[in-house]
Amino acid sequence: MQSQVSQFLTPYQLHKRWAGAISPKTLANWRAKNTGPKWQKVGGRIVYPVAEVLNYEKEQVAQTSR
Repeated sequence: MQSQVSQFLTPYQLHKRWAGAISPKTLANWRAKNTGPKWQKVGGRIVYPVAEVLNYEKEQVAQTSR
């Protein structure tokens, strides 16, 4: 049986993905400041498209390796 992978992460799932380094509250602050990974509202819920999270992670690695 094949598992279905979500195309979106909730703020809590993103917090867990980053090993708790960034809290859901920090993600909320970033959204208010229009910084951090791109997000959208789906059905009234905040979600982060996985593709945008991957792009954001790549950008951060590129910036820290300079």
